[in-house]
Amino acid sequence: MRERSEAPPHKTPRSPRYIRMFGVLLTAVMLLAAVGGTAATYRLGQSAESDNALAINAFDLNSALRQISGNLQLPNLEQTASLKKETQSVVSGARQSIALVRSDGTLSPLMKLAIDRSTAYLNAVEGVVRAHSSDAPSQVQSADSLSDLVDQAATEAQGSAHAASVDERTGGIAILLLVLLLVVAGVLWQGRQRRRSAVIASQAEGLADFEAMIENSTDLFFLTDTDNRTQYCSPSAARFFGMSAAEIADAPIGQFINDDDLVKATAAFNTVRAVGAAGPFDLSVRHHDGGWRTIEVMANDLSLASSGHAVAWHTRDVTDRRVLEEQLTRQAFEDPLTGLANRALFRDRLAHALARLSRSTRSIAVLMLDLDGFKAINDSMGHDAGDEALKEIAARISGAARPGDTVGRLGGDEFTVLLDELEDVTFADEVADRILELVRQPLLIQNVNLRVSASIGIAVSDTHEMTPEELMRDADIAMYRAKGDGRDRRVAFEPAMHTRATKQLRISQDLAHALDRDELALYYQAIVDLEDGVPQGVEALIRWHHRDLGLVAPNDFISIAEQNGLILPIGRWVLEQACAQAVAWHSEPPEEQKLTMSVNVSGRQLNHDSLVPDVRRILANSGLDPQYLILEVTESVVMSDIDMVIRRLNDLKALGISIAIDDFGTGYSSLAYLRQLPVDILKIDKAFIDAAASGDPGGDAIMRAIVHLSEGLHLKTIAEGVEDASQALHIKELGCQSAQGFLFSRPMPPDDIGAFLAASTRMAIRS
Repeated sequence: MRERSEAPPHKTPRSPRYIRMFGVLLTAVMLLAAVGGTAATYRLGQSAESDNALAINAFDLNSALRQISGNLQLPNLEQTASLKKETQSVVSGARQSIALVRSDGTLSPLMKLAIDRSTAYLNAVEGVVRAHSSDAPSQVQSADSLSDLVDQAATEAQGSAHAASVDERTGGIAILLLVLLLVVAGVLWQGRQRRRSAVIASQAEGLADFEAMIENSTDLFFLTDTDNRTQYCSPSAARFFGMSAAEIADAPIGQFINDDDLVKATAAFNTVRAVGAAGPFDLSVRHHDGGWRTIEVMANDLSLASSGHAVAWHTRDVTDRRVLEEQLTRQAFEDPLTGLANRALFRDRLAHALARLSRSTRSIAVLMLDLDGFKAINDSMGHDAGDEALKEIAARISGAARPGDTVGRLGGDEFTVLLDELEDVTFADEVADRILELVRQPLLIQNVNLRVSASIGIAVSDTHEMTPEELMRDADIAMYRAKGDGRDRRVAFEPAMHTRATKQLRISQDLAHALDRDELALYYQAIVDLEDGVPQGVEALIRWHHRDLGLVAPNDFISIAEQNGLILPIGRWVLEQACAQAVAWHSEPPEEQKLTMSVNVSGRQLNHDSLVPDVRRILANSGLDPQYLILEVTESVVMSDIDMVIRRLNDLKALGISIAIDDFGTGYSSLAYLRQLPVDILKIDKAFIDAAASGDPGGDAIMRAIVHLSEGLHLKTIAEGVEDASQALHIKELGCQSAQGFLFSRPMPPDDIGAFLAASTRMAIRS
């Protein structure tokens, strides 16, 4: 006995019995129609022929009767032997015609009456002829009425013959058409049967192929009854579960499906009963190796398309595909290093949060966070250490946020946090403070304690009209303000920041064309000797005459040029113009008074390998003696990468130029490093000058310390930002050698500063 989960054996489909019986019946009807039609036509032909012969004999009889009547009316019949003989012959012919008429069988009443009267008449005629009398009775001599009667009977027989002939032809045609119709119907039916047989054969072949496919497919096929009991399972299903078909049929469904998916499976069964189909959906099932596999399931109720009462379940193992899809999803929406949301996922969640604001009275906040000084970790310890630090910081940021908040990494050391459903916007400040505190905690990386800080920008929105890009932009602007304000802090976005950022964007775009449009110019500010007030040199200061914005101060565009790399061509141009101007002044009297030219060098310039070759080339092209060129480097730049800076400054010193540290005292430099630096001048920051001149506690002490340090290192000192005579006198008393500031001159164009220098020099000489 076959197991109930075994596939039914394949059988070649046969035509239904009633179709075969219909074919036999159609053939029999065709034969009967042909035979019956032929017989009926034959009978009609015979009847027409008989009636026609009857009519001919009757007309012959009528002709004979008229001839006899004519002969009897002739006189002297008895004397004319030939006439008598002729009459007897005609009577004999008439009797033969009567015999032929009688031999035809059934006669019409008219024909029978005509024959009977004709027979009587002939008998009377024969009596007259035998009696040799010429005085025949009048009824014998004249047979006009009898002739008319026989003529009517003959005409009737002729009409009957004609009708039978017409019926014969009509019947023959009808039978022929019927037979032809039956033949055509038979041919059409046979053609339909052949096509149906071909379709049945094709379906049988397709069914055989389908069954072979199911038997050999890796997909899993099941048939279940209305009670969800397995009626059939494919061999692939038996192999998948490591059981026989009978064992699968007898096992409860819960034995295979993960407990977490049982509700889903039950819902699918109910859906099939209700609407006839379910899926596709995933289920987690136990594989024969003991592990859990994911299968995709689709179900269809076969009773909707056939008389069968079963549900077909088509499943396939999609475990590997789902794993790949999850990997692709993670790659598309997660940061691979930290597992946080990437830019795409963060933006998507931010868009949904903004959309919800249209139905809420709450707010959302975006925190944009950038680590301060993180580049030093990568540069000093390598990228592996940097990645380890980023993962630790990502965990700390996630710990500072709420479980429902979205923390993302946009790239590098830049992170972002989405705070949703805020009742109080100050909560964003609290989260930012927690993040700052956690980031400040030491990082133990490769057995080294590292410290970093973060700059955080905060942007808040309570309207759905903002776009994700706008809110992230505002947070980014606030974050850069936090960096500009000293780092390791949070700054909330204000509309004025966007205005400034828009202006900076325009400046950045227009600055790229400033050199080509000849919009840049150099101004110069004098540096004087505090002992005698004689100008010793000038500092070149760049100005930008923007065609729309007017005069743009260096503080508004130098940092932008530093960021986008334009500082390199701009710095090269400044150095060329300054050296050429110094040579021009040196050629004017008095030749013995040659001024030094101080030019600022940015950190990006100092880091670039082209600086030393550029200085060498510009000195050669301009003809400026290197001893009159001073390159100024800020103290913060010096301390950013001390080893590189020492090497680069030594290379510059080898050209014969002088080096000055600008804004000294603001970069927290180490005195040990200061001793190693190949510098010639310390330019003391204006903040120390103001403190000393205003009598602030410790102001004089710091100034004396700087002056004594310079004397000990054999360095020249220049005080910056001297604005009145009391300041100049006070710092001179403290030992400072030179100064520059508004007290002596403002930054001026070349012609104006040239005239000022010439006048100042003449006054100093006369005095």
